[in-house]
Amino acid sequence: MIVYTGKNNGFCFGVKRAINSIRELKSGNRFIIGELIHNQYVNNRIGELGIVKIDDITDPRVKRGDTVIIRTHGEPKSTYDKAKELGLNVVDCTCPFVTDIHQKVQSYRQNGYEIAIIGSADHPEIVGINGWCDFAAHICENVEDLNKIKAEKLCIVVQTTFSTEKFDQIIKKFTRNNVKTVDIFKTICYTTTERQKEAEIISERCQAVLVVGGENSNNTKKLFDTCKSRCKNVFRVISPKDFNYEIIKNFNKVGIVLGASTPDVQFREVMSGMANTTEEVITTETVNVSEEKDVQTSVPAVETAETPVVAEVKDVTEEASAESDQVGNGSRVQ
Repeated sequence: MIVYTGKNNGFCFGVKRAINSIRELKSGNRFIIGELIHNQYVNNRIGELGIVKIDDITDPRVKRGDTVIIRTHGEPKSTYDKAKELGLNVVDCTCPFVTDIHQKVQSYRQNGYEIAIIGSADHPEIVGINGWCDFAAHICENVEDLNKIKAEKLCIVVQTTFSTEKFDQIIKKFTRNNVKTVDIFKTICYTTTERQKEAEIISERCQAVLVVGGENSNNTKKLFDTCKSRCKNVFRVISPKDFNYEIIKNFNKVGIVLGASTPDVQFREVMSGMANTTEEVITTETVNVSEEKDVQTSVPAVETAETPVVAEVKDVTEEASAESDQVGNGSRVQ
């Protein structure tokens, strides 16, 4: 059996950065708001370090001088303001790509723009982003939601783990009839894009695919959907203990795709439960696939009251190293 995996499998740099930050914490009262990432294995390890999960920064167990960890998905601005008021030590593990979105929506909101966030309304990342623009954003899960917005000026951003293919389709079908000026930022994480491309290649090449990741992981769900659209035999593996080798043992080519919050140790546990395998790593550079082009939107030079001024879609997720604490802000599209 040949097992195909992706070069970008496992932890993204934002998750690695967050875990490293937690490892460096000294002893003392330490709390984390929600789950650091959507992976129970990792969250259990964090609990074993004596870090207590809380639902809100105002939890009565949290006292002045204690340490509070902000998860990778980020938090609303009000959480940081409250932490300062309570005299808490904040360890900010927000993914830098998410922080970049916070800065964008805050700036655009202050400059009179309506904000639209494309993504899952109940996802903690979306809740956090909305909290940086006065909780006034339009949360759009599809093009119908986007086309309902009426605004003089509109700024559009997207959840970092959103499907690239779905985002491009939404922007392509966005009528822009109800707005005059639109600035669009493609804020999908570059590793999410690469991971999705690799998942496409793997699922097209294999007879069966295992998608390993937390039950509540949005990016893992998107990877599952990507594989399912291209391969008949796709199986979700929430945890290695759930893996049943019997379901794939008769296939010659099997892919294993990991979500961004899935540790390598879980991949190895799955591999250890498979017999007579040869591992082959897939990359987008080594396979002849058509490169996805950034969606471009433009309008004629003539402008009327009914004709919106629309910016091109700006891809702002330039590659950042694991050591970097910031990502490129990109430039406002004129």
